Amino acid sequence: MKERILLRFQHGGRPMQAVSFHANTGIAFDTPKDASPLNVAIGVQSLQPVRLDAVRKRHDWRNNEFKLDVVLEDGGLLLSGFKGDPDGLPAGPYDLTVEVESYRFRDPSPRVILRDGKQANVVFDAEVDTRDIALRGNFDKVTDKIVQASAVDGQPLAQWLTSKNPRAVRKACLLNILTKLAAPPMPKVKKGLAHRFQSFHFADVDRVYGIVDPALKEDLNGFVEKEGWVFEGRPKAAVHKKVISDAIARFPTDLAGKTEKDFRLESWRQGGRNCLQLVIALPLFPHSRAYAEADIDLGNPLWDLDGLFVHLGELLDPGRTDHFDVHKKLDKGETGDFVFYDIV
Repeated sequence: MKERILLRFQHGGRPMQAVSFHANTGIAFDTPKDASPLNVAIGVQSLQPVRLDAVRKRHDWRNNEFKLDVVLEDGGLLLSGFKGDPDGLPAGPYDLTVEVESYRFRDPSPRVILRDGKQANVVFDAEVDTRDIALRGNFDKVTDKIVQASAVDGQPLAQWLTSKNPRAVRKACLLNILTKLAAPPMPKVKKGLAHRFQSFHFADVDRVYGIVDPALKEDLNGFVEKEGWVFEGRPKAAVHKKVISDAIARFPTDLAGKTEKDFRLESWRQGGRNCLQLVIALPLFPHSRAYAEADIDLGNPLWDLDGLFVHLGELLDPGRTDHFDVHKKLDKGETGDFVFYDIV
């Protein structure tokens, strides 16, 4: 009775304390710190599935359904019987699988033997990413203006980019997006989209938030008419709503009393591979600026079937979009003249 499994995490052999966890938003660690919680996926596979039958019958679960409670405890994640069921996680052998966004574990799928009435402790050791970025010092005037006007994690962006505090993959993500904004957004268009961005105020391992000129929408609609971009409409994934909640919390004076209902969320995707997705929160009230989320997808699910498979792979594998790999692709292609850093 009361069998439990405690998942702990390390980074290069040093403890990573989980400081928050919510099934809908993800996990956050004390170090290295990230901008927002990271997506996490946990798989528990019994090697003696007959032991689970009594639990399913007791909860009236069908079609091999099986649920567990997962809560934050003692700096890790504790797995136990669903809704406090003391017999909800039977003793026996299990294969575990854990994925955390942008991390790679040395052994992501260990086997654990859960003893009667005991707690099994499992440590997931994340590999240390020794890669870093070295700025080339080649920002064009428009990009440099954005950098000078921006601040991330409470630091001026120019300082943040040379700091050792943020994970290098976050810096690579932001710089790759600056590359895509500076480069021509489609054939026969010579001017990039950087002039429509005023500043950035948030950067994560896979997306950034910034302040934009509302006229960006008209530019993107023009690209759609020329069949170089695709208009998605309101984005389907709930994560995109965060660009609104972040802006309301970050700019309380400008957006006092505003809620999600005061904005219209619209998404555009660039055609081809390594494409930009721009999600704009357009104010439904008189306002001089809009708020945008920018990210880079390996493929465009609205562009072709191959792109659909690639994008679904990103959603299923949190570590798949590696922005250092994206950098290598940008450096070799038509965007090569707009790459702003080297990998060291």
